[in-house]
Amino acid sequence: MADTSAARGIAGTMTLNGTAVTIAATDSLRDIQGKINALNSGATPSGITATIQTEGGTTGRLVLTRDGGGSAGSTIGECGAGGVARELGLVDTRSKPIS
Repeated sequence: MADTSAARGIAGTMTLNGTAVTIAATDSLRDIQGKINALNSGATPSGITATIQTEGGTTGRLVLTRDGGGSAGSTIGECGAGGVARELGLVDTRSKPIS
């Protein structure tokens, strides 16, 4: 949980279904939500919608939802060593694949 209007202090690029989104250190959760939702429009939408689940007051967490039904999943990836998706709690790079 974080203050939704405070700068997150993380910077880098991640991909959502193959579409890159760049996060600046000055971006708040609300800014990041806006950037992700901006990718979900136009001729090639990402298919992912970002919302903020509030936890009371100004705190909340970023939640990503795949648009549409079916069995197709969504992909979230890191670009470079920034670890933006990990820092936002969207991926766990400590996980080992299940064999």
